[in-house]
Amino acid sequence: QRRDPLPAVAYIARVGLLCGLFCGFLAGCGRAEAPKLSVFAAASVGDALQRLAAGDPRPPIITIGATSRLVRQVRAGAPADVLITTDPSWMDQAVVAGDIVAGTRTTIARNRLVLIATVDRSGGPETLAELASQPFSTLALAGEEVPAGRFADSALSSHNVRAAVASRIVRANHVRGALRWVADGRADRGIVYLTDALSEPRVRICEQITSERYPPVIVEAAVVRGAIDPGAAARYVRGLPENGRAVFAAAGF
Repeated sequence: QRRDPLPAVAYIARVGLLCGLFCGFLAGCGRAEAPKLSVFAAASVGDALQRLAAGDPRPPIITIGATSRLVRQVRAGAPADVLITTDPSWMDQAVVAGDIVAGTRTTIARNRLVLIATVDRSGGPETLAELASQPFSTLALAGEEVPAGRFADSALSSHNVRAAVASRIVRANHVRGALRWVADGRADRGIVYLTDALSEPRVRICEQITSERYPPVIVEAAVVRGAIDPGAAARYVRGLPENGRAVFAAAGF
């Protein structure tokens, strides 16, 4: 008895369809997107990096914090591909510890310190020198190990007012915390980076502190050893000085 060939044809077609779907699945797996870059950045650089990332079709994941804390986290094995700091001495430590890929350390911007006050308050010191003679209650600084806090201590010492204001200093975990305390009215004065002050409409700049009074504030980026995609991380770091020039300038760097 002659069998109808159609069922066999249908079977072959179904097998072909399944094979095609399976091969397509495998091809799709091969084209899976690589993980986004993980960027550990000093708090004062965060806003500028976020604005720069807004035009990126695959923006990096940006984690902000105090430079000192971020360097320690990288040392402990945190999943970072790029490290951005505001203090060369902390980047030096990361290099010495072997946490940075050789030849990738790049200067991307510079910053400076300012004395700030709440925008709607008048009276009180308007310069570092006046901190020793004019009445005020609290001076907000970043922590002693945080670059902004260490630089502020140097500026106060160079103006010979460090001892006079020591009892009125309050410390935040990072420079953005000090900025927030002044903006919220919880501190009369604060010393932060110029870029931080420009980002917060609730504060005003009393004085731009002469840069010779404290160590240089140099923003550096580097590829972290163990980055998931070292090539992509290196391209990101190399591109920051050029791609971020307008954004950094607009932020006050």
